[in-house]
Amino acid sequence: MGASLSCGYGSKVLPLHGQGSYSVGCADMMVKDGPNGDTGIFMRIYYPVDNKDIDENQKEEDYALWIPRKEYLQGLAASMKIPTWRLQLISDWVIGEKRMPALWERPLSGSKLPMHQVASSFSMDDFAMAADPSFKPRKFPTSLSMQSFSQQTFPVIVFSHGLSGARFMYSTYCASLASYGFVVAAVEHRDFSSCWTYKMVPDPLDGRYKEKEVMMRILNPNENEVKVRVPQLHKRVSEMVKALHLLEELNLGLIGARGEKSQRIVVGEHFNWRQFKGRLDLSRAAAVGHSFGGATALGATAFSTDFQAAVVWDGWMLPVEEQMYERFTQPTLFLNSGSWQWRKNVDKMLKVDRCERTLFTFL
Repeated sequence: MGASLSCGYGSKVLPLHGQGSYSVGCADMMVKDGPNGDTGIFMRIYYPVDNKDIDENQKEEDYALWIPRKEYLQGLAASMKIPTWRLQLISDWVIGEKRMPALWERPLSGSKLPMHQVASSFSMDDFAMAADPSFKPRKFPTSLSMQSFSQQTFPVIVFSHGLSGARFMYSTYCASLASYGFVVAAVEHRDFSSCWTYKMVPDPLDGRYKEKEVMMRILNPNENEVKVRVPQLHKRVSEMVKALHLLEELNLGLIGARGEKSQRIVVGEHFNWRQFKGRLDLSRAAAVGHSFGGATALGATAFSTDFQAAVVWDGWMLPVEEQMYERFTQPTLFLNSGSWQWRKNVDKMLKVDRCERTLFTFL
């Protein structure tokens, strides 16, 4: 994270897993429900920030809280089938008030860099290096563009969390990717697989927006998991595609500036989203996810060719329907931990054979 690491933020701020040349900012965006069954979306966007904009005496309070609300802990406790007080005790006494390695609502990087320092090609090495800093890339750029300097655009990633996850639970990885020059939209899924989330809905009496909880669905022992997870996967994929469309709108400048009243944004409406106009490279968009989110990332590439690649971290292949496999044509990188995987799951990954596929297993 460049200068921010050298400024020595305290123990409350989580570390990056991999270190690019940028500092990192983040902001939340919730879009309300629309007509014709449009259920809106909630996501946290991580993005590059100029190191020169970071004060050497940066306060810890300027970094976003890792767990923003107690309801997420309550939902996690329910999913783990343990008392809430026990998880709260662990959070208070072991974890503490941790903060993400991302500054809250800082300006997007506006610097001009040599083109060879920009993520100028969509190599799977970029993702492998962000996931494992010890990974050695297979190739390096050998020449500079004739246009030595340019207003920088950033490739985009839409990230999907795993079962009982949330938009902030992969902050170390998402922020690390942002430090390398990616804009990462981490979706908080509303398919009843998040530990807890909410949406803003209008009160029928006065029209004011208020919170409506979306609780995690915990399966009974006798339920057919496939019948539950497949529809959830479809919902998740639709949210990934919607997130990418919102990034397209940001790039076109269709989402308002700070203080400009938005008809659609109900969380994050005061942030200056106009600064992203013309700054996103949608021709290099990737779907990335962990576990259930890995299956979601794969599904997103099956339903939208706007995603140019998929990165699957310990993908959980159970919800992936048989007819989907013929539609996986974009380059796909599987990153697996040997202690988590099992034969049947890996066999399903190996069926993804109609595209450029790379599989790493970390032991």
